[in-house]
Amino acid sequence: MANLPPNPQPPQGAPPGGGPPKGPPPPQKPASMAVFKRELRRATPRRAHEAEINFLNITAMLDMMTIILVFILKNMSASSAS
Repeated sequence: MANLPPNPQPPQGAPPGGGPPKGPPPPQKPASMAVFKRELRRATPRRAHEAEINFLNITAMLDMMTIILVFILKNMSASSAS
């Protein structure tokens, strides 16, 4: 304790509060393509689930059209017979 000066001063570059220096961070060099791809792979989920099919596929649509066509033909034949 006897070796300390009576009023210790903070270093010249440090602010008076003793926290980190204020100001803009030092400029960073741009990342290389390998670093970018590595970070992109790291950000994507490991087990991506399959995309959900949220549209009507062609087979189901053809089945539906066939059922409607048969229904209309049957109704037309029944109405023309009477």
